[in-house]
Amino acid sequence: MPLLGGPSILTDTIGTLFMLPLTTSLLCTTSVWHELRSGRLLPLRGSVVWCAITRLPARRLRQGLVLGTLATLLLGPPLVLLMHVLGVGDLGSQAFMIYKVSFAVGLGVLVTPLIAARAMTPA
Repeated sequence: MPLLGGPSILTDTIGTLFMLPLTTSLLCTTSVWHELRSGRLLPLRGSVVWCAITRLPARRLRQGLVLGTLATLLLGPPLVLLMHVLGVGDLGSQAFMIYKVSFAVGLGVLVTPLIAARAMTPA
């Protein structure tokens, strides 16, 4: 897969930066709300984390759009620069799949705890 052009490493990376937080917000928030309603999770209250987390939108779709936009704007430019500096060019299908999975897992590790914590805080 080429770095630039139609379907490319760059377009896939930017798409993942936006879509992964969006879909994670929709799915994770729904799951956490279900667990809260059933009593298997308790709401988060009164911590420094709680104060910061409540700045994120409480609604799933809006939260996903905000996090996807932030991830794209904050992480996209440094990743593009890093790819350029490292000279990432064409990747074979196996190398691209390893990159894709590693990148998505790393991004998921960043956004999923934020999404779950926000879902556990009162609106």
